[in-house]
Amino acid sequence: GLRRALSLVIDRDKLTSAVTGLGEAPAYGWVPDGTANYASQKFDYASRPYAERLAEARELYRKAGYSADEPLEVEIRYNTGEVHNRLAVAIAAMWKEALGVETTLYAEEFRALLQSIQSGTETQVFRSSWVGDYNDAYSFAQLLQAGFGINLTGYSNPQYDALLAAATREPDPARRRGLLE
Repeated sequence: GLRRALSLVIDRDKLTSAVTGLGEAPAYGWVPDGTANYASQKFDYASRPYAERLAEARELYRKAGYSADEPLEVEIRYNTGEVHNRLAVAIAAMWKEALGVETTLYAEEFRALLQSIQSGTETQVFRSSWVGDYNDAYSFAQLLQAGFGINLTGYSNPQYDALLAAATREPDPARRRGLLE
């Protein structure tokens, strides 16, 4: 509930138009649009009006035990860089305005950020990115595979891993796509 609330209030359209401004498409899914042999999957709220998303986020935030009097205190860690800093500041402002979240920003060199994330003790929220090694959904999907060396989230789901394994054995792109969607 709380993670969803935080995600709902991030205005990805505003981030790409006003913060980064390089013509990027807003990210409403894990695998980017235009990936070969893949029908883009989007978060279930991607096409909902922002006001609706905001109302749901506020309800989830309240149900998680937070309010204006008892706000969530969270830290965003990100690697140093002007764009990364602007993104962190913008997201913190969105959380503050929409929910009242008190956010601490912590910029560090990339290697230090990776150590913080991998330690599993210091990092609550972090900024990261990935450019696929090749034009295939698997290049993105494998980032959530349990035990994968750069699964920074620590996500682990045996059913997910089984689907990934089946996809690696499937030579037919259409069938493979069905496993990864």
